[in-house]
Amino acid sequence: MVGTKRKSVIAALMLCCLLPGIGFAEYTVYGPGRKSCDGWFEDRKSFTWISDIFWLSGWLSAAGYYGIADLKTTSSDGMAAYVDKYCQENPLSAIDEAAMALVKSLDQNNE
Repeated sequence: MVGTKRKSVIAALMLCCLLPGIGFAEYTVYGPGRKSCDGWFEDRKSFTWISDIFWLSGWLSAAGYYGIADLKTTSSDGMAAYVDKYCQENPLSAIDEAAMALVKSLDQNNE
């Protein structure tokens, strides 16, 4: 019972983060997701970007697990290419913002 409630609360919080215009959802980002797009591009120059893609994979997996989105399948290369493009278009953003946009783009319910 407690696990179900906890799962529902986490899903609701993640959903609030995904919906535009909702400003009441506060959350803390841990790990590489806190980096700026500049940090993403710096990491892409070396093997360090692997930790970023692992973090991104976890974010997508959580969105699917908690029912935030019905995600299409993608690859690490596909995720990295999406974040590369997102960060080129939104250089002042952080990786977590790119991750939220990626979830939206992979959501089969948005088609």
